[in-house]
Amino acid sequence: MIRARRVPPLLSRAAGHGIYRVLLLDSDGEILGHYDDEGDGAGLDAAAAGRKERIMAVGAAALGSIVTNVVGDYDRAGYDLLGMGAAGPLGSLVVETDAARIGVSSAGGGYYVVCVADVTAELGLVRSRLAALGQHVGESLSLLR
Repeated sequence: MIRARRVPPLLSRAAGHGIYRVLLLDSDGEILGHYDDEGDGAGLDAAAAGRKERIMAVGAAALGSIVTNVVGDYDRAGYDLLGMGAAGPLGSLVVETDAARIGVSSAGGGYYVVCVADVTAELGLVRSRLAALGQHVGESLSLLR
């Protein structure tokens, strides 16, 4: 079982190699925990440092609301396209913007893990860290149900 004080250190395991922010959200967009890589950007070139600054400028609460809204839209679209009961829960989704890759993975039971990474972060790395963290968090949260 995950204790509340252990959520940020757990989420921090997915950070690094261009992943700057990791969040744990419920289906309403409420933040259950988050981790921000507050490093000073040493070792980053000017363009990467600027992208990181833009990524970190978006508030975690606003990001949580936006992500759950997009996930809800994808769930409804899948339901509408595939018919009643055919659409399963969201597995994972990665959206690329001009400054970031935003990845979302289901942790089961209406919980989501979100990673925000630089656009230069390897897609496979983002997806694999999301999948591993989503599975681990999902197993821990299943004990609460």
